[in-house]
Amino acid sequence: MSEKELEILRNKVRAGLLEAERNMLHEKAARGETCVYQDDNGRIYHVAAKDVIAANPRFQ
Repeated sequence: MSEKELEILRNKVRAGLLEAERNMLHEKAARGETCVYQDDNGRIYHVAAKDVIAANPRFQ
């Protein structure tokens, strides 16, 4: 595979992952669920999916 073909494939994979994450967040928001995250110190915290969507324009 050439470098150009690899770059095209990488871009398609990234776009697919973004779409899947956006769909998951919207489904969780519709059900009123939270998402689980971890901070830099390893502490786990929960954020409402609707808040994640509101804070990140790429998920809207």
